[in-house]
Amino acid sequence: MSDVIPLYSTSASLRDGGIFTIEKAGAAAKSGHKHGPVSLCDLAKDEGMKRIHLVENNMVSFFMAHKNLKSAGCDLAFGLKVVVTEDIADKSEASFKTESKVIIFLKSDQGYRDLIQLYTKAATDGFYYIPRLDWKTLRARWSDHLILALPFYSSFIAKNTLTFAAISPDLPSEPVVLREVGQELPFDSLLDGAVNKYALTTSAKVQQVKSIYYRNRVDAKQFLVWRCILGRSTFDSPNMDHMCSNEFCLESYKELTTT
Repeated sequence: MSDVIPLYSTSASLRDGGIFTIEKAGAAAKSGHKHGPVSLCDLAKDEGMKRIHLVENNMVSFFMAHKNLKSAGCDLAFGLKVVVTEDIADKSEASFKTESKVIIFLKSDQGYRDLIQLYTKAATDGFYYIPRLDWKTLRARWSDHLILALPFYSSFIAKNTLTFAAISPDLPSEPVVLREVGQELPFDSLLDGAVNKYALTTSAKVQQVKSIYYRNRVDAKQFLVWRCILGRSTFDSPNMDHMCSNEFCLESYKELTTT
């Protein structure tokens, strides 16, 4: 399964991210913190990576990731995961029912400028607890320098399938639908079927991916503690997604792609 693209995220995304950092390669060793969070830059050097797909829910880590990964000899493919609702002017609890997520990847330097404009709109006019866009804004400000992707677990396809929502957006561009593999969550087969159906009824492309939040399976506990702290919850009652699998790791990805 060599066509599976690993999607990394860092602690900069807080509750939606992993426990990786984007510090310079070797920074942890110099500080003497041998057992602290792993930097993606160190990971890139250790694993001989030439390109990392980084998906974050904000733009905080972009410049540091670009600079530090480049120093580590690794290119950055950046994607912003953002909530899209029916109408950003609707600041009511009812608007949550129309929310789903997209990932916007950059194609070029111009794509970065276009994405900044979209994120600024989301973080100002669209802000309601978190930055949000709506489909109208996304269409009006879309450009050919961006790539639209639909995340496996949080797109409108997933929400319609798992929560009986009826979100039917007018997309700004033909999307790439991301299919997570090897995560071993109980509802993955349901989402697989929904993704297949969507691809058959549209001209959307499907890309196999694996979201990676930590390095090895043994690190899953550290990741879950991080999530519980941020969510002010406990292991007994986390009330958060993806708490029943330890497969969101590089170790699992390497096993998957070498068999």
